[in-house]
Amino acid sequence: MKWITVLNSLTLILFTVLFFADYFPKSIVAETIPQGILLLLLIGTLIGKGYLDKHAYSLKDQIISFLYMIFLMSLFTFLGGKSQIGFSFDGYLFWFSSIIPSINIYKEWKEMKQEKIITAN
Repeated sequence: MKWITVLNSLTLILFTVLFFADYFPKSIVAETIPQGILLLLLIGTLIGKGYLDKHAYSLKDQIISFLYMIFLMSLFTFLGGKSQIGFSFDGYLFWFSSIIPSINIYKEWKEMKQEKIITAN
């Protein structure tokens, strides 16, 4: 198995556990596992992923990550959770932090479209 696949899986698991701990702070997961350690592990896997593969953050990966985050927020809200840090649909943090990925996705999509036009000519 490639290291990048392991890091992708680990990133997904860590991201999900962090979101779960935020939305359900009284759960056994949130009380057992220190969130600071999870956050450091997540940052480490993201850095490792970028180090191993310079194209690790492709347009497709960015879109999937963004949609996965929205899915988790919807699921955990539906299950009765409430974000402790304000990262929810009615919180300003989500909308503010959504601007950056949206701009990146649009910028990369525009560049890909431009490259496609140039190579077609």
